[in-house]
Amino acid sequence: MKQLLIAVAALLLLAGCALGPNYQKPDMEVPVRYKTDAPWKEATPAAHLPKGNWWQVYGDEELNRLEEQAAKANQDLKAAYARLSQVLAAAGISRSERLPQVDLNASVQRLRTAGDLTGTGSGLTTSRFSLPLSLGYEIDLWGRVRRTIEAAEADVDAAGADYRSLLLVLQTDLARSYFALRSLDREIDLLDRTVALRAEALRMVKSRFKHGQVGRLDVSRAETELASTRAEAIGLRKSRAELENRIAVLLGQLPSQFSLKPLVKEQVLPS
Repeated sequence: MKQLLIAVAALLLLAGCALGPNYQKPDMEVPVRYKTDAPWKEATPAAHLPKGNWWQVYGDEELNRLEEQAAKANQDLKAAYARLSQVLAAAGISRSERLPQVDLNASVQRLRTAGDLTGTGSGLTTSRFSLPLSLGYEIDLWGRVRRTIEAAEADVDAAGADYRSLLLVLQTDLARSYFALRSLDREIDLLDRTVALRAEALRMVKSRFKHGQVGRLDVSRAETELASTRAEAIGLRKSRAELENRIAVLLGQLPSQFSLKPLVKEQVLPS
């Protein structure tokens, strides 16, 4: 009985010597009610909408192609995936410490004995095979292996969360930039049409001025309106080029080697 009590006490002592306490997830305090008494409505996503590839709900084939390309070629996403692969490999190594360690070293030796030593007048060749096998296992008394595995698995969870978060940010940023670019396409098309109308209006005002029907002020006003509209169109084209460059970077491409065709056919501005 005394020996049993000693053994139990020893086990309890060893358990108390484990490396670090068990992880306890912290509790998050959520308020029962919010300050604003507004008629809140619980958001419930529709079952028919795509959950993973959410951008497909817009039905834009060009956007679908860009999103697929970005998931494969974005440099930041590649780095995050490499980090995830690294910690997964490290976690596998940590888990292997729970298994017995087997060491096997095979070797072969061939020996040639001269004929004058054997007494037979002819040489003798012998082969010697060696196959030593060792088996070891670490008893995790202090919890070192267990804590190492827990830390490795936590690294895997963190790296996986970083990867998924970066992927979502990439998908959102790409969709936002794409729709902003398409919006500029429509504005540029509208301004091009406006430039054409103002150029025609200026031509008519100049003709009327030539015949004395209007004053010089009317010509100046028409010229100013045309120049202002042209300048606005140039600014929009610059903004579009910046968005196009941003999309190229998100896709892991050089901006100089990437372009997106306008949504509407551009018109040549009148001189």
